Amino acid sequence: MRINKINIFLIVAAIMGITSACSDMESIHEEYLQGEKIYAGKLDSLQVFSGYERVRIVGLTRYLGHSKECVVEWNGQSQVFPINATSNGTFEMLIEDLEERNYEFTVYTRDEELNKSVIQTCKGKAIGNIFRDSQLSRRITGFNFSGAAFSAQWADKAESEYVVKTMFRYENNNGQMTEVTVLPDDASTILYDWKAGGDIEIHSAIVTGDMGFDTIYLEPVQERLPVDAVFQLDKSYFKGVHLKNDTYGTGYGGVLAGMWDGIKGSAQNSRYHTGDGEGVPHTVTFDLGVVADLTRFEIAGREDYHNWNPKRFQLWGCESIEGKDTDLPASDANWEQEAIAKGWKLLIDTNASNPFLNTFELDKTKTENVRYVRYRVLEVVGPPATGKGAYGCVQEVTFWGENIGPAE
Repeated sequence: MRINKINIFLIVAAIMGITSACSDMESIHEEYLQGEKIYAGKLDSLQVFSGYERVRIVGLTRYLGHSKECVVEWNGQSQVFPINATSNGTFEMLIEDLEERNYEFTVYTRDEELNKSVIQTCKGKAIGNIFRDSQLSRRITGFNFSGAAFSAQWADKAESEYVVKTMFRYENNNGQMTEVTVLPDDASTILYDWKAGGDIEIHSAIVTGDMGFDTIYLEPVQERLPVDAVFQLDKSYFKGVHLKNDTYGTGYGGVLAGMWDGIKGSAQNSRYHTGDGEGVPHTVTFDLGVVADLTRFEIAGREDYHNWNPKRFQLWGCESIEGKDTDLPASDANWEQEAIAKGWKLLIDTNASNPFLNTFELDKTKTENVRYVRYRVLEVVGPPATGKGAYGCVQEVTFWGENIGPAE
């Protein structure tokens, strides 16, 4: 009897095992028994671009198929975008009202039967005030004159890497603000009709990061134009003008242009030098290349050998050279009267206190609107100081002025 009970138990256990095995097999194949799973077409190569408190997600549509909408999910939120317009093989989605931080987005599409595409993820960042306030506006490093052009000099664009443009406003002499757009590659900006000590406003716009698509403005920076409007004249605009009875300055290896080549000292080809018999007094005439109210003048003779450096001299100026030839030589007692009669203005009549380097302040009321300068040396260092046996030599001349403008 006991054997029969055991046999019955074994038979029941076997039947239960077979039933369980069949159930497991059915569960394994259940998903296949329900039919083939269909996936909707997807967006490809997703990219996330940074905006101001928003992002833009862009995907390629080459594998989109018949998908009609795209779903984007992030941080428990979601947004559905109907796919009703594409551009150049791309589809764009704008997600706004985001806090400034990094995000991970889950993206999938659906077709009309609500079949989903393969799920994708992409990462990006929304930009906000923290990023904006950490950026630097374009910065003015100084002002200078080049020729007749007064300009503001800008710091290198690498200092403000995300700045895409700057609205630069400066006060003009009419009390109004002149506005100029400064681009990242601009190293300088020319200012016209600017007011000394006038207001400046620098208002830079930045792009929102490396993958940015928005442009936002930084806080404007307030500054002022220079109060001192005196600048050194650009010597690259100087050139010689030979009037009647002027020396050519080419004696003993001299060259007239050496007077404004920027080289002081005693170099032979970097100075003017009169020739034998030209004597003292004599004259040299040159064109400044601009019109200016001259304020300061520096003259440098030879440094190691002072003979023939200027001891007493005059500067004469005018705006136009027409009719300014003087028939009398510079040594004639009536030369000054003829010069005045022909329109020359006496800018300075002075003695050089230093045998090498001298600087003189000029009376601005006497030096207005000067373009052409005539240097008349009356006495030099060393014997003889005047007469046919004397020579003239100058290594360098430098002028400063204000109200600098272009020459006609």
